[in-house]
Amino acid sequence: NDDGNAAAEYSVEVDGALPCEQAASSTLPRLWQMEHAITQDEQGNDLRAPQVPYRAEQTCYMQDSSGMIQGPLLMQMSEGEHVLTLTILREDVHLHSLRLTPPPVYPAYSCPDGEPAKTSVRVQGEAFLYANEASIIPRTDRASALTEPNRGARICLNMVGGGTAFSKPGSAITWEVKVPETGLYELRIRARQNYSRAFDAIRVLRIDGEIPFAEAEEMSFAYHDGWQIFTFGEKKPFLLQLDAGMHTLTLETVLGDSAEDIQALQECLDALNQAYMEIMMLTGASPDPLRDYGVDRNLPDTMASMQDSLTKLEQTVASMTSQMTQRGDDLVAVERLIRQLQSFMQDPYLIPEQFESFKSNLSALGDWILTATERPLDIDWLELAVPGSPLPRAEANFLENLSYQGSLFIDSFYTDYNSFSTSEGQEEITVWVTSSRDRAQVLNDLIRTDFTPNTGIRVNLQLMVADNVTPSISIGNSPDVLLGAGMGDP
Repeated sequence: NDDGNAAAEYSVEVDGALPCEQAASSTLPRLWQMEHAITQDEQGNDLRAPQVPYRAEQTCYMQDSSGMIQGPLLMQMSEGEHVLTLTILREDVHLHSLRLTPPPVYPAYSCPDGEPAKTSVRVQGEAFLYANEASIIPRTDRASALTEPNRGARICLNMVGGGTAFSKPGSAITWEVKVPETGLYELRIRARQNYSRAFDAIRVLRIDGEIPFAEAEEMSFAYHDGWQIFTFGEKKPFLLQLDAGMHTLTLETVLGDSAEDIQALQECLDALNQAYMEIMMLTGASPDPLRDYGVDRNLPDTMASMQDSLTKLEQTVASMTSQMTQRGDDLVAVERLIRQLQSFMQDPYLIPEQFESFKSNLSALGDWILTATERPLDIDWLELAVPGSPLPRAEANFLENLSYQGSLFIDSFYTDYNSFSTSEGQEEITVWVTSSRDRAQVLNDLIRTDFTPNTGIRVNLQLMVADNVTPSISIGNSPDVLLGAGMGDP
């Protein structure tokens, strides 16, 4: 349905009972697209178009909304008639049909027959057809001179992804590509994954809505300091058989092999939180560190549960370590909790003394689990390339970087970083903001892309130090609008 902003949630029951725990809440994603192509203001800065619903019929499997289980959820069904109940929990849905199908099985890759293509075709990452999250929007990269397009100091929306956008399990972006001729193509992506050393950013590839073969279920983007040219299949690239005409390429975020380990850590966290509550019922929220509460004698089941969690944590860390391509400080929070649990098992008398730090370590583990489920990835462009053609460079050479950084340095002398302005309008108002520059930039984006185009009013947005506001107004230098003033300011 086009109404609302959130994804629709639903539950499924078979004969009046949930077939699995995850069936209690699954989601139907809502699709979003840019209302129009990227435009520019009179200063040459790109204007981001607003996100609007993309009207299209979708075929979706019932999946785990947390992303811990990859692929469709399976239900055990016996032969005969059953009553299937679907309950919409949030938002409205136009439902066309329901089907019970066998789980999909994708064959391993085999080189298709056909002639190699003679012409490559490239699509820019920011020019996507639609995404299933409104937070996935074009963004700016000034770190590399080779990011396309690039206009130096001007605001140029030349990539997609970054930060928390396109990082959560299930988030997906779809591009439309016009293939010039029928033939075999290599898929190349200029991407940047400089967020996590321990965990690769994993994506599922769909072509025209379908996974072409088993290897496309996990495309891994390893950590790299800067941009890299990713070739699907690496040393021996996979060839894709495509007919001439329009096709769609979709990349969807998944957790891959680490999903089971993260789920195991979540189960340990739940058990340890329960143990924490049971210990607190005995010792109170602020136990006396000099008193022997006899936790091991009075709460033997709790101690046994903590021992089981410790064993499971050690096994999970060993499993995750074996999967890591690079080892950083990603598992510090888990390892710190393991060491503390080991000391508790050896000497339960330490529990009251370290009760507050135990709580902090549990909180740190919870925060880490949330972070570990995010796999950010930046995308500059995707290319269906002629098989065997030379790879383009991922980064600029020394002279290109010198020229690019030099131009940015020169422009910095002529750019007022405390003043923002929008496209030309019939009127102009001056607005002062006392917040951070990041928040002012967000406000400026909203003004440039929504307020000024709809009202015709030009906005001169300026950053102002809060302590300078009252002296400036007292001498007659005042704005039309002041944002961020304190309640006590005259």
